[in-house]
Amino acid sequence: MRTSLALILVLLVPAPATRPAAQTPARSIPSIPEIKALLESTTPADQAWGAWWAAQAQARELAPLIERVASANATANHPGPAVTGVALDALVQLEVKVTPAFAMSFCCDRWKAVAMILLSRVPAADAEDALVKIAGEQRDLVWYTAADLLLQRKSARLAAILLRGLEIQASITVSKDGMTRAGSGPGIRGWASDGLRAPIRGFPPLAEYTLTRLATDAVLLADGPVPMYYQRAVLPADQTGPASDGGSDGPNLIQRFEFLKALHTQAGLTLSVFSSESTSVAWVSQAALDETITSHRADIVARYRGMLNALVGKGFMSDAESSELSSPRIILRIYDARDGVELPPTAPVSGRASVELTIPGSADFLAADGDDVWITNRGRMEKLARDKPAPVATVAMPRPCGVPVVAHDSIWVANCSDQSLYRIDRQTATVAATIPTGLADRSGELSVAAGAGAIWLLTDAAGILSRIDPRTNTVVAKIEVAPNSFAAAFDANSDSVWVTNTGARGATGPGSVQRIDPATNKVVATIPVGPRPRFLTAGEGAIWTLNQGHGTISRVDPKTNAVVATIDAGVPGGGGDINAGAGRVWVRATKTLLQSIDPRTNRIVEIFGPPAGSGAVCVAGDFVWVSAHDVGKVWVIPLR
Repeated sequence: MRTSLALILVLLVPAPATRPAAQTPARSIPSIPEIKALLESTTPADQAWGAWWAAQAQARELAPLIERVASANATANHPGPAVTGVALDALVQLEVKVTPAFAMSFCCDRWKAVAMILLSRVPAADAEDALVKIAGEQRDLVWYTAADLLLQRKSARLAAILLRGLEIQASITVSKDGMTRAGSGPGIRGWASDGLRAPIRGFPPLAEYTLTRLATDAVLLADGPVPMYYQRAVLPADQTGPASDGGSDGPNLIQRFEFLKALHTQAGLTLSVFSSESTSVAWVSQAALDETITSHRADIVARYRGMLNALVGKGFMSDAESSELSSPRIILRIYDARDGVELPPTAPVSGRASVELTIPGSADFLAADGDDVWITNRGRMEKLARDKPAPVATVAMPRPCGVPVVAHDSIWVANCSDQSLYRIDRQTATVAATIPTGLADRSGELSVAAGAGAIWLLTDAAGILSRIDPRTNTVVAKIEVAPNSFAAAFDANSDSVWVTNTGARGATGPGSVQRIDPATNKVVATIPVGPRPRFLTAGEGAIWTLNQGHGTISRVDPKTNAVVATIDAGVPGGGGDINAGAGRVWVRATKTLLQSIDPRTNRIVEIFGPPAGSGAVCVAGDFVWVSAHDVGKVWVIPLR
């Protein structure tokens, strides 16, 4: 299929000045007053023929009247849009220089192609605002046309458009000898068209206006990294034109960087950051790989910031635009070429889940209760059973938040509105106690732990882990840990409490986990892990941290208090969840619904999709529960 953006308009071919029932032989061009009278008529077909005759007569003095006809019919009922098509076609044929506001009123819906043709004829300074708006909002062939025109006209506002929301695909290949692995990106594809589904009796024949990348039988509209052309082809009076509407995938990552390269050439600069950034490293140790990951990211960000400074220095970007741009989102993949292991393909969760529940509200964090779960929701805690379509128990509370825990015949859950810990009786589904503890993270991205006869909760961002005695429902110890620690987990095998030290907002260096001995209420080990660890889980012989900084999973061996593996899950960013059980480690993220890691090999062995926004994961008995609060869904995946 050719790549094109098509628009059906009425072609200007010889026809009578009066409105015929069908196409008739050519005759002499009417006078200007006669054409004007047709344009001023209230009959749509008369207006269409008036615009057509105006183009035949090259009556540019009638352009204001043609513009009014085009605007007045654009939103009218059938056949109004056909009249607009004829009028716009006439303006193109007359090479009229319209105002940017007029052209934009027809972009970017039915008349995209003609709108871009008209905008291309507007002086650069006058059209810049309109082209910037299109390039900032559109994602089809119109984007390429607008970007080409902005580049042609040396607009100082194009750079910020190209860099806003930029993503960079980065990779590190680990091998015995340091050999690299290369990849390739997608090209441009897609199309869009609009038109009348059938000829209109009494109207001129239809024509097809097309934006295309194909130069054959086409007129160059905008030169640049992705040259854009337009075509105008006759459709016979009895032929139906296209009436569907599609789109392209642009601008994709590679084409965006092609524009950046052209912009740099125009500015007399050399592009220093690329769409795909790869490096390789010979295997030495896990610590060496972690250092390579951190330095690779830091190098990309440093070169990106240098690029911004260079563009500002050359006048191709303002200081304000540069300061508003965040660092690019770096999507990092780590390839282990030592044994040729590849990541599995993504499978639909619907193919594995035995149950899909629809839960109104904002059902999010999960805690196992046998094969069932308790889940936080807006203004309530709810108990879900896989064989029931609705919650089997509901407990009202102001704002439950974070990962709960089930212990001592109770559900323990933080409440963000009053910074307290709630205790809910499992048998009666009622609030048994409210303990004023404070919360280290008042937004609720935290977790409660249970073990060694106590409940554990991070209660102060300055670095306080509180120990709660379930016999008295009181805080009996406050343990100093690293500042900005938010999540806790208890590991029965090591008889220890573990907490993640996330670090201050925006921190880019390595984070850490701390091990607390419940016998002494003292920190006995601090272990560096990946950047910004948040949620963690204990199980399958290790402590596992989800590192939000670069989307990796750190595996900590409690026997040595050291990281023994770093697994690239490709899930950087906030939110997410991690849970170990049933012979797997389960990772929940915003852009990947669910991944499972085999702890025997430290490999991702299953990936489930499609992405469904944020949520949580929990192993409960022989089932894995997965929530997606953005779409109000909970899936139950059987493990046997």
